[in-house]
Amino acid sequence: MTVEKPCQSASPKTWRFVEEGLYARILLSVTTEETWNTHEDYIVTLEISVESLGDSEYVEITEIEVSIGALSFTETPLEKLYEGDSYTFTATFHPTEDNMWLVETEETRSLSININGYEYYYFLGKLESWPLWFYETIDIPVKATPPDVSVSLSSTEVKYGEEVNVTVTVTYPDGLPEDDALVTIYVDDTPVTAEYTGAGGIYTATIGTSLLTKGTHTVKVEVHVTPFPKIIKTRTITVKGLGIFGATTAGFAILIAIIIAVIGLGVALGIKLGARRKAKATESTSI
Repeated sequence: MTVEKPCQSASPKTWRFVEEGLYARILLSVTTEETWNTHEDYIVTLEISVESLGDSEYVEITEIEVSIGALSFTETPLEKLYEGDSYTFTATFHPTEDNMWLVETEETRSLSININGYEYYYFLGKLESWPLWFYETIDIPVKATPPDVSVSLSSTEVKYGEEVNVTVTVTYPDGLPEDDALVTIYVDDTPVTAEYTGAGGIYTATIGTSLLTKGTHTVKVEVHVTPFPKIIKTRTITVKGLGIFGATTAGFAILIAIIIAVIGLGVALGIKLGARRKAKATESTSI
């Protein structure tokens, strides 16, 4: 087998492989982009050309398989090729982090070309067949594409005690949702106890404000999807009214005011009663 260097042209590129059968000489040409990004379409074009047959009559292609990662396309053309003939097979691949088995943001995967068939020739006046099997690989660097993360809040200004609904949507540029993301929400660096449901790349949680003080608070959303580092988004909410600590302080103040008022009223009543008793005592002495 002879391998020729890929054509030095702009993307896409063509790799050529020369295959030898019993007598036949066959050229395989594979054309695609040198580097793939996930969530984009890539066309792989395979051309099988019979350069010469020698003493053979023809070549029959029975099966073509082109695969990369977990993606595979197969065709059974049963095509007879004579000298100078060619056959073209085209497949469109849509790589993702999952079907390319990516655990790093860029990894190399083998694009495999597997061709089966027969070479037919005459021997002692009888047409005989010789099995053909060609297998070639091309290394394709595959780059992961991080998902888009959007965060929406049901409200950014709430009264003390009201709830805020958080919706996190995780999708890729091609619209494919990510249902296996790890989503964590913090309010002022304190994790929120909530349940997340991934459906169509949508995750939801509820933030209660009964434990928050009056003022502005930071909502931080962390999204982790293999093979990317954490994607962090921040938002702010403003709590109007008193939080638990402010309410407690106010309660104490009100209670103290009531006590002072009661004491003051008692003192006033005591002074008035004392004055009346003194007056009565004076009247009795005069008699």
